[in-house]
Amino acid sequence: MVPGLLQTEGYMRAIYRSGGGAPGGPDEEEWLAIRRGRHEVSMSQDRPRKYRQLLAESTLAWGVAGADVMAEQCEHLAAAIDRPGWRIGIIPRVPKNPHARPEFPQNAFDLHDEKSLVLGTSGGVAVTQDAYTVERHVALFARLEALAVFDEEAKAILRATARDYRLAMASSHRDDPRPTSA
Repeated sequence: MVPGLLQTEGYMRAIYRSGGGAPGGPDEEEWLAIRRGRHEVSMSQDRPRKYRQLLAESTLAWGVAGADVMAEQCEHLAAAIDRPGWRIGIIPRVPKNPHARPEFPQNAFDLHDEKSLVLGTSGGVAVTQDAYTVERHVALFARLEALAVFDEEAKAILRATARDYRLAMASSHRDDPRPTSA
């Protein structure tokens, strides 16, 4: 999944609804308001922070939020690459080095200053400062980072994926048998 700080509102809504939430209801709006609040705090110029994030290209190809939302999400990610203090990498579906050792994390995780770790599963999250566990994830992040592309290469992947979604939308409109005018 696209990490929370990098999600567009459309992507957030798709996540909420994929978890069984009712579209457009007060619970959805409350959930979105909480997430927007987290974004605002994290993005505050009063608290500039460094942010390193890796994202698998295959996450974007899944299309969980529909073509229009996914195209917007990819464009949003490409723009986020230029944020000061941020380093966002894309792990390509086809590795640049065909002999690279594949890595696959067994769970989602966030490192905080390489001192604490948030492990995410579908059933919840766990926070730990256990040195051994944190060190293992720091090493895993470094191996994953070595597989990633950054800056213009990452933007190229994101823009190409957005373009593919837009082309798919245009193609589906041409194939739609319904009349286009009343």
